[in-house]
Amino acid sequence: MFGALVAAQIAWAAPEMIPLEAMDEVGHTASDFTVELREGGTFTLSEQQGKTVIISFWASWCTPCKKELPALSRLSEERKDLRFIAVNVDRDRAAAEKFLTALPEPVSSSLPIGFDNDAMALGGYSVTSMPTIFVIGKDGVTRFRKTGYSEQRGFVEILAAADGKPIPTFDNEKAAATPTPAAGKKP
Repeated sequence: MFGALVAAQIAWAAPEMIPLEAMDEVGHTASDFTVELREGGTFTLSEQQGKTVIISFWASWCTPCKKELPALSRLSEERKDLRFIAVNVDRDRAAAEKFLTALPEPVSSSLPIGFDNDAMALGGYSVTSMPTIFVIGKDGVTRFRKTGYSEQRGFVEILAAADGKPIPTFDNEKAAATPTPAAGKKP
């Protein structure tokens, strides 16, 4: 009886956890933010209404970001119909600047770099890993979210979402992740 009473008190006192589906931004209005730009000025998401926006959150300690940022820069030069913003989340802007300077190819001016040193922009999105990219539709609704960067796949899914096309699936990756039965054993 005493154990049940203690368990009930613990359950009552425990904080409620946020369900994973509540953290999914896709299909919801994107959280507005303003960041300072490397080139000067600011970028405010709500001012982009009527344009499809690609937001990439990145950090100086992110190894995949070293490949994603130059590739995103090239894409921003090719796709002038899309609006891009690469938001750095380092607390120290100097670390981000050092990272950008050390990239194997420079980031073009067509890819604005924003600084979110106080994590105000990041706080509106459920980002748990870098890089994370969001596609925001012309209506301000989040259309797609992708965490990580694959040189093999590039931005295929991002562009499909931006163009309103079905998001491709990569069945060969699913097959590779499925364990195969040991030789001589039936599945």
